[in-house]
Amino acid sequence: MNLKTLFLRYMGKIPDRAERLESYIDNFKKMGVKIGKNVDMYEVSIDSLFPFLVEIGNNCIITGGTKILAHDASLSLFTNQYKVGKVTIHDNVFIGMDAVIMPGVEIGPNVIIGANSVITKTVPPDSVVAGAPARHICTIDEFLDKHKPEIHHNTEIIIVDSPKLSNDQEVIKFRKYVKNIVNQ
Repeated sequence: MNLKTLFLRYMGKIPDRAERLESYIDNFKKMGVKIGKNVDMYEVSIDSLFPFLVEIGNNCIITGGTKILAHDASLSLFTNQYKVGKVTIHDNVFIGMDAVIMPGVEIGPNVIIGANSVITKTVPPDSVVAGAPARHICTIDEFLDKHKPEIHHNTEIIIVDSPKLSNDQEVIKFRKYVKNIVNQ
């Protein structure tokens, strides 16, 4: 939480979602992380020892529990050495919950990373990867074709249009919208 958020709370104003996100991202930028525009992330851990080695592009969603590491100290016990490497996340990347991004990795543009994945190697553009360690699942085009609403056969899953949830009122409205669809 930065000074702006503390001041707003002190003044009796609870910051909305957009203000909380801006404050959260500003803290990483102050640490040296390069972050593009329209990035949405909460409860993400970015390497505090080498934050200046992490770069995140535009239009990225990085979900809760994700860890982005620019160093690996596993050698230090035996050799007194660290593995250190830059992490680059290009534009239009979605990273699922609890993923781990290891040092020296580049994630190409237009990529989806599945939840709980461990990314140990560079991910090529326009791909979907998942697993521990992560492996190629399909291309983005194949993924989008599989998830067209008119061909979705899983009756437990619905596909709905998502607005940009930039404030608390939009989140509440979207939750009501989904609840109404699910209860039909």
